[in-house]
Amino acid sequence: MRRIVAAAAALSVACTLAGCSHDRSTDPVTVASGATWSLVTFHNADGALCLEIRDAAGRAGDDFGGGCGGWSSPDAAHAGDAYIDGPGPGDGEFAFGPLGSAVTTVEATAPGREPLVAPARPLPAGAGAAKFFVLPLPDAATVWTYTATNAAGAPEPLGL
Repeated sequence: MRRIVAAAAALSVACTLAGCSHDRSTDPVTVASGATWSLVTFHNADGALCLEIRDAAGRAGDDFGGGCGGWSSPDAAHAGDAYIDGPGPGDGEFAFGPLGSAVTTVEATAPGREPLVAPARPLPAGAGAAKFFVLPLPDAATVWTYTATNAAGAPEPLGL
């Protein structure tokens, strides 16, 4: 199941890897990885920040999740926070997106599931965002709710 959520869904630059990977102005940099997956960042031809899920070797897949630009929350209540929830290698499903500098963790919750917590990690200098998060999800069918918090435990917006 592929879902592009919030502000990313409204953008014409949101894309699958096949549409983003070759349309870039900087080389991809791996910022996170697991046994079967990696998350890369780069700038597209328009200079927008891009994040893409790839396989562990860094190879793109036509159906893997990814997006470029438009990472701002569209409203003051942050009801449409910017992140992407999409497929990765195998049956993998991932939530990821850029974060402001104050965010320290992102928690995903769903009814009947244990919460998942991801630390905010720094992006390379000049990436276009201070930090990012990535959460490998247990399946594609569960609908998760995401909450970003700062060091004091207060809510922060997802996105930039």
